Amino acid sequence: MIVKSLGYQRASPGASAQMMAHIKYLLYRERGAEEPQRDLFGPNGRVANRHAAARDLSQHFGRGVAYHKLLLSPKDDERRRLDARGTEGWQEWTRTVMADLGARLGKDLHWVATKHANTAHPHIHLVVAGLGETQAGRTGTAGVRGQRREVRFSPYDFRAAEVVGRRESGVRDRADVQQQLRLFAEQDRAHLPPVRERSPEQNHERDQGRSR
Repeated sequence: MIVKSLGYQRASPGASAQMMAHIKYLLYRERGAEEPQRDLFGPNGRVANRHAAARDLSQHFGRGVAYHKLLLSPKDDERRRLDARGTEGWQEWTRTVMADLGARLGKDLHWVATKHANTAHPHIHLVVAGLGETQAGRTGTAGVRGQRREVRFSPYDFRAAEVVGRRESGVRDRADVQQQLRLFAEQDRAHLPPVRERSPEQNHERDQGRSR
């Protein structure tokens, strides 16, 4: 699975109109020969229409970033398992990935998504609002929940989401386990103080001291 940022829209007076146009494009971009009509969905189920989606997301624009554009693209073996579950399976998979991503950020994310099957590799497009509410005890806010904070993604967040997406598709192999272990190790190192590198002279003095 690949999780990719397709950019973001800076906050501006025209951001709402630009988002509406982007969602419309995602819905009505030319479909594949056998691709059904596209629907919008979010964390809590199907979204009635693009106007309802834009209304909710625009209430959570950040001062710097209005919204992010993300792509979830499963690998072939993952896609086959998702296809076997049907439309609902794809949507639940997306919700699980995004819920885990939000938990890692310590925020409740506001997003809307739709599936594209107009290429050889079906994928999910998402629009994620620039603000999310803090989750209690997860963001250094003394356990306070519901405070609005900017949503910022890092490459580490996307790598972790890729592991979750592969796991939730039902694909498990040794490479997955190794990748998860690396992620956990990196997460642990992130909480350790930085290691100050020694100069060659300091290393020499240390070695001399050990030999005495």
